[in-house]
Amino acid sequence: MYLYRSIFIFILSAFSLSAETALNSVPQVDKRLVDLQDQVVSTVSKVKDSVVAIVMKDKGGNIVGSGSGVIVSEQGLIFTAAHVVDGFEEVIAITSDEKEHKVMVLGMNRYKDAAVCRMKDSSKSYPYAPIGDSDNLNVADWVLAMGHGRGYDKTRTPPVRFGQMRAHNPGRFLTTSCPLIGGDSGGPLFDLEGNVVGINSSINGLANFNVHAGVSGFKDDLTKMRSGESWGILQPNVLFTPETPVMGIGWRSGINSYRRFKTSLPQIAQVSANSPAAAAGLKSGDILKKIGQEEVNTILDVFIATGRQKVGDTAEIIFQRGNELLSTKLTFKARFDLNRNPRDLTVPPIGSDQDSPYVKNSDKPKLSQKVNELFSWAQPLENSIKDTFIQIYNNDDISAPLLNGTIIDDETVLVPLSSYQALPDNLIAWRPGLDAHPVTLLGGYPEHDLAVLSVKGLKAPKKLLETQKEVKVGEFIAAISTVNNEGKLSKLGVVSVEKRFLKGLLGVRIADTPKNGGAFIETVNYDSAAFNMGIRPGCVVTKFNGVEVKNSIGLVSEIEKLRVGDKIKVEFIRNGKAVSSESSLGGKGDQGGRIKMMDKLGRNRLSKNTDSFQIVIQSDILVEPEECGTPIFALDGGFVGIAISDSGRNKTYILPASSISEALEKEASPITKEPKEAHVASFQERRQIQRPRFNNYRSPKDQRELMERLFNESLRNPSSDPLRMMEEMNQLQERLFRNLRGR
Repeated sequence: MYLYRSIFIFILSAFSLSAETALNSVPQVDKRLVDLQDQVVSTVSKVKDSVVAIVMKDKGGNIVGSGSGVIVSEQGLIFTAAHVVDGFEEVIAITSDEKEHKVMVLGMNRYKDAAVCRMKDSSKSYPYAPIGDSDNLNVADWVLAMGHGRGYDKTRTPPVRFGQMRAHNPGRFLTTSCPLIGGDSGGPLFDLEGNVVGINSSINGLANFNVHAGVSGFKDDLTKMRSGESWGILQPNVLFTPETPVMGIGWRSGINSYRRFKTSLPQIAQVSANSPAAAAGLKSGDILKKIGQEEVNTILDVFIATGRQKVGDTAEIIFQRGNELLSTKLTFKARFDLNRNPRDLTVPPIGSDQDSPYVKNSDKPKLSQKVNELFSWAQPLENSIKDTFIQIYNNDDISAPLLNGTIIDDETVLVPLSSYQALPDNLIAWRPGLDAHPVTLLGGYPEHDLAVLSVKGLKAPKKLLETQKEVKVGEFIAAISTVNNEGKLSKLGVVSVEKRFLKGLLGVRIADTPKNGGAFIETVNYDSAAFNMGIRPGCVVTKFNGVEVKNSIGLVSEIEKLRVGDKIKVEFIRNGKAVSSESSLGGKGDQGGRIKMMDKLGRNRLSKNTDSFQIVIQSDILVEPEECGTPIFALDGGFVGIAISDSGRNKTYILPASSISEALEKEASPITKEPKEAHVASFQERRQIQRPRFNNYRSPKDQRELMERLFNESLRNPSSDPLRMMEEMNQLQERLFRNLRGR
């Protein structure tokens, strides 16, 4: 959840308490916040089984593309994004019980990024969510986004994101603050009653700039899509679509940037012949004041208000001509009906000033007021948790903190291990109101990426492990902001995924070998477990932990039994020679440019370690890398855990309090200050492992043909939105690959 605010704090007396007494001593948060939490938890429980993963597989059973969808009828009707299933007649839906179902793609309106599918077996009853009405959503309403972000993972439920409805966009699209990522596309946006009000479509800019296709747009075209019709092209700027309603007016020359559209007076410079504006009597020089029920103060307001209309709708237009305030009736036409080349008409650019261009200035006070209200309800909790952290500084440069730490006991502070190892020497621990203390590294627990520091003279305000709390999906969690030494409760989020073990990954893409069995390695992720063991594209894995590997499914089944950090022994053939190597399974590792690009939209940096943890709680609360190590609390003051990693655009990993408690019962491992030096791949190594699929073409002619077709197709279907563009290109590449391989 993208919520961040600073509010008033007050003093906490520090003494050791039992768990029950400690929790009871926390001032109660406002009952309205507890009621809101209960509603979120109830809604998530009610709708979570309706969310499905949409996957596309090749002949070998490998997933070649994935997205999300939501079941909206008992017979298995599915809403998803057009760009997820475009080009496929049949896909697979994975339901919450881990079962795979064949799904027919019925139809789609690509202009609205809307697609309708249906389970092939419609005789069964499927869990579903009711279809709502996106047109009736109010700006600042709370909403929930779900989806299988980063691909299907059977170890978790689809992560929940809590946020605000921020704007009604043209084309029946919506903007919310629910942070999305690749794989979320096609997943549902719910109101707090559990109705589907949108379908995840794209991202752009900061974490509060996420676009969803409004479900009211689906309902407009549902009959056509269910009957098998598909039309339109995917466009990153919905104002370019031929279906967009227009008046047929133009602005003076020079108004060609987003900033000018957002600030310029809506004074008409020209009226197209035979246009709705001409029929309504509008003239050059008129200043628009109101379109329907919406006041317009800028040119951007005009585009937004017009985009919310439907083709054929008639609205009252209030305008100023000279000193007179006049009104007229205007019936909107489709852009395509007015001009066969829609790019000839003036359209505002999609670019923005780090925020959605469709969030009205007049709505921003309402958005802020709703967030401030939420934090005011949580304010009593601040007193109980504000002294539970300390910051780590370079004693030679105390201009800014480098890392946060949780004061777990007297003279004992816990910090993320990998982040601490990257810091310079001569560190001190300090926070405003406390004396500076020297820091000594005692040891750590690498499986949790946790380091234990000794800070002489530091007193713990409370025994956090005596107040540990288990949390459910949808429950609110809170943290103190430490940016600029605020020390105030200014971070709220929800539990996106309950405590779980992260599955270990070898870091390869595999296929069956045609003759002698084994698993053929097609691609290798840089700095993955496979890469560090010397496995490269073209190798064949023959044994895994002593078990003979007969095919790709056999290798996958063995890997899925293990967690991050588990030891493995792999036997494989490389360049005709048998090789045996040992390592530990890692997390997702280097996933290439696509996910990294999306993770860094609106974010400058991520934590050094983003996925190599054995057990975590996932949340949509956002922390900066230097804020990792901050303690996280439930609304009743219970200690949930430590924010161990800023892991991406839409998630923070929290090390659970129960795992911390279990770890501290064991002796810490000796840890060196210097981190293990990672292997730096040569240019040729990077070039080799980062060319997925193309190595499979034995003929250079095939490779050239694929690249040429890929390039030409991208020109015919341009997209500037990173999420949509990368998914389109990946799916296109796979379709072309299948076509070439099948010749």
